[in-house]
Amino acid sequence: MSRSHVITLALLGALLTAQPAAAQPAPRITRAGLDPALVTGRGADVPFVEQEAENATFTGVKIGPGRDAYTLPAEASGRTAVRLQPTQYVEFTLTRPANAFTLRYSIPDAPAGGGITAPLDMTVDGKHKRTMTLTSQYAWLYGMYPFSNDPNVDPTPGWWKPEPDPVAKPFRPNHFYDEQRVLLDRTHQAGDKVRFAVPRSTTAAWTVLDVADFELVQAPSKQPARSLDVRLFGADPTGRRDAAPAIERTIAAAKELGRSVFIPAGTFQVNRHIVVDQVTIRGAGNWWTIIKGKVLPLPQPAPDKSTHSAPGFYGRYAADGGSTGVHLSDFAIESDVRERIDTDQVNGIGGAIGGGSTIENLYLHHTKVGIWLDGPMDGLLIKNNVITDAVADGINLHLGVSNVRATGNFVRNSGDDGLAMWSESNAGGLVNHDNVYDHNTVQTPVLANDIAIYGGRDNAVTDNLVADPIREGSTLHAGSRFNATPFEGTLTFARNTTVRGT
Repeated sequence: MSRSHVITLALLGALLTAQPAAAQPAPRITRAGLDPALVTGRGADVPFVEQEAENATFTGVKIGPGRDAYTLPAEASGRTAVRLQPTQYVEFTLTRPANAFTLRYSIPDAPAGGGITAPLDMTVDGKHKRTMTLTSQYAWLYGMYPFSNDPNVDPTPGWWKPEPDPVAKPFRPNHFYDEQRVLLDRTHQAGDKVRFAVPRSTTAAWTVLDVADFELVQAPSKQPARSLDVRLFGADPTGRRDAAPAIERTIAAAKELGRSVFIPAGTFQVNRHIVVDQVTIRGAGNWWTIIKGKVLPLPQPAPDKSTHSAPGFYGRYAADGGSTGVHLSDFAIESDVRERIDTDQVNGIGGAIGGGSTIENLYLHHTKVGIWLDGPMDGLLIKNNVITDAVADGINLHLGVSNVRATGNFVRNSGDDGLAMWSESNAGGLVNHDNVYDHNTVQTPVLANDIAIYGGRDNAVTDNLVADPIREGSTLHAGSRFNATPFEGTLTFARNTTVRGT
């Protein structure tokens, strides 16, 4: 047999035994895990596109769908995610240009609680490698309300539970997921492949990827006319020095001169509340202007019973007259809340803010509650904010709050109700009334409801997209719990889309 015949037969054998290449799935854009065509006109109009890991190309194992509480599938967007071991990956294909992404993931807790960190490599078309540092320091709560980050915690006495004592530990692990935003140094185009791969040297026994949101972030906004830059008053944009006193000096000068306050691109260290009243504070965009701080113990409890401080912008409390004419927009608050202490005021936005005020285009992360407002207060617009990974509610309007509209907000992975109106009974007979939650998206509240209305008069919940409640709640809820005032007038639920919930 000639040499050419041997080569020909060898090639033929290879062709006959070769396995066909695995088909690459077409990129799928979803909203709350659904085809966007199914939810047109419902929920928030967000600037990013959502891709679920299980719809991408991956070498790991799909987990779910599943709805059992205290499991990773139940808390995943769409009740499904992808579990990776070292060297495995998930690869997404961009459907439009992007220079930023948000990745929702889970990694294990430390054996004694408190979380671990682990690397994750990201490449685009096999190039532009960067290594992310994932963390479980803001995840993994245990036990019963108000929960603990100690896996050896005992169940809280007196609360209903079907499990007989002694319970197996860790008891009721929950709140598994966290997310991380990354701004890239270039814009990648539609068709580019973004791969997240677990390195061989990872410290995590497993890595679960749930969903990636890809976004084209615009350049930072320029300083508005007739505004004062906080850097002129000593604010450090590198985050090394405490910027709170300088921001407060800027606010005081702006009020005296009739100007607004501008916080430019940078990271500004703030570890406590900044009180706002009759002032406009604008950042360069919530990807660019970052208010970042820690939860710190107070030397003694504050008048509001807090035992810790944390970054936040607060109106004056209602007992002190509240605040009016407040306009907050275009910055992020990256807090450091890792467990739920209900006496602590460690929320992103708080106090009483009304009188035609606005809260717009904020990114609120790792807070206790994103926005918790204590009335009486009247007249506020809460618009186009992103609130994720809170340990309690996303937004709560509490005690005699009226004429507030919250619209276009995106809430994911709250530790309690995503959006709530709580008309708590009080000696003054105040009730929540004439408030509206419309065109918001709420996903995966770990505890309680996507949207809940507790008492009040003439409130409305319309045109929202709500999905994947985990336990002890539902997608939409109206109830008289928590010492709520009786329902009066008309409570409207209309044109809401509920997904994978009751």
